[in-house]
Amino acid sequence: MANTIDVLGDSVAMKMIIERTISEFTDDEMNAVGTYAFARCSSLSTVSFPRVASVYSYAFMECSALTTAYLPICRTINSNAFQGCTSLSEVSFPSCIGVEASVYESCTALTKASFPSASYIGQAAFRACTALTTLSLPICTKINSYAFEGCTALQTASFSMCTSLGSSAFKECTSLATVSFPVCTYIGARAFQQCSVLQTASFPECTSIDIYAFASCKSLTTISFPKCTSIGASAFQKCTALATISFPECTTIGSRTFMGCSYLTTVSFPVCTSILTGAFSGCTALTALSFPECSRIGTEVFFSCVNLISLYLMGSSVVLLEHNNAFTSTPIGGYSTTAGQYGSIYVPASLLTAYQTDSRWSNFTSRFVGV
Repeated sequence: MANTIDVLGDSVAMKMIIERTISEFTDDEMNAVGTYAFARCSSLSTVSFPRVASVYSYAFMECSALTTAYLPICRTINSNAFQGCTSLSEVSFPSCIGVEASVYESCTALTKASFPSASYIGQAAFRACTALTTLSLPICTKINSYAFEGCTALQTASFSMCTSLGSSAFKECTSLATVSFPVCTYIGARAFQQCSVLQTASFPECTSIDIYAFASCKSLTTISFPKCTSIGASAFQKCTALATISFPECTTIGSRTFMGCSYLTTVSFPVCTSILTGAFSGCTALTALSFPECSRIGTEVFFSCVNLISLYLMGSSVVLLEHNNAFTSTPIGGYSTTAGQYGSIYVPASLLTAYQTDSRWSNFTSRFVGV
């Protein structure tokens, strides 16, 4: 092969030369590998491009026999470049500045990925890499949507510089047990949904958690979000092992956020002002709750909290109750055979009469206790 080609592109002539039977390709002078250049070359096993700086989209897509790709100075690898290379087991690109969308999607033999210079991971970049166990992206600051979705062998995710996690970034990573994101400020929708063995989630700088972020993480027992101000709908829904939660800065609890957290016993929201629809529905182990600053309780917030006998609403004004079904199937809503008693709502003594005469609270007049 001549050494004068600057960009190897998707030409009929080149495909005739390769004929999908080439086992090795090297070129010391090539500067870039063009779009679809080797796509679906099913017998190509080794590529070596010491001088290539760019790999264009789909360049090696579905090269099912490719095991080795040597591109030591490559800085840009465009979308889908190695997608479906099902024999590729290890990738290391020391000069690559970013991992674009779907670059390694469905590379089912890939176990190790090293990108020491990459600052971002594109959408679905490693999606469905079911053998992936080892990651090294030390300066990555952003992980886009679906980046590692379905990486079922991945056990550890450590990103010391990542500030943002896209939606479904680690969704269905069913072996993921440990995560470390010390400077991450935003967790996207479904980012860790169905990470069924994840036990601990500590995000010391996170301020916002989007919908379903940790939903159905059935092994999650410990969470730490000291700076989080807002929790999206269903963010921790069906986290059935979660016992204790503390959100010292959170002002809004989204709809169904902790729905079905059947093991939850201890809750701390010292500055929360709004609790939205069904937030604690089905939290059957809860016996007491305190919301010192709450000003709004949505519909079905405590539905079927069958052991909730004490609720403390200690704010400076009467809480807006959107519907009396907030206490359906609770000891506060009526006598509970599960708890063996009625429940009580504790309010400041100075507001006792105001609560008892407020039409929104008329179904619970006898439940109020002034303290």
